[in-house]
Amino acid sequence: MDKTLTGTSNDYARAVQETTDGGFIIAGYSYSGISDDKSETSRGGMDYWLVKFGLSGELNFAFTNYDVSEANAYCDLYVTRTGGSVSNVNVNYATVDGSVLAGTDYVATNGVLLIWSDGETNAKLVRVGIINRYGAAGARNFRVVLSNAVVAVLGARSNAMVNIRKG
Repeated sequence: MDKTLTGTSNDYARAVQETTDGGFIIAGYSYSGISDDKSETSRGGMDYWLVKFGLSGELNFAFTNYDVSEANAYCDLYVTRTGGSVSNVNVNYATVDGSVLAGTDYVATNGVLLIWSDGETNAKLVRVGIINRYGAAGARNFRVVLSNAVVAVLGARSNAMVNIRKG
């Protein structure tokens, strides 16, 4: 398994340990701010980190932001499996209200399961219905969240924002 973690400053892995599931846990520290693989700003000086990699892969949304016209019947989001393909894995996804409400601007989806077979790495489709409010103005958004990954691990992009724009 090849995996690279990078930032824009000095980043150091200090310890690696194999886990009982055949993956690895890596501890280290970073002087980088938000950049490349680092998703949070520096807390001042050196930040410690702990990362787990499994042979069964990491599940992420392909993108963290999706834009859709309210005139579309649905928004398609894709979930990827990278960094491993050993074993069957699955994950739940659900919609979460943002500035819009389920049933008014989009169709709520909760507890739905995506499944990958052993060796399978193709992206899986998450389709959320969009309700046309015929020209409703303003910024409107909701989130789709991955949860309860079985065997695989959730990556840094386990939340996606869907922005609904005027038709």
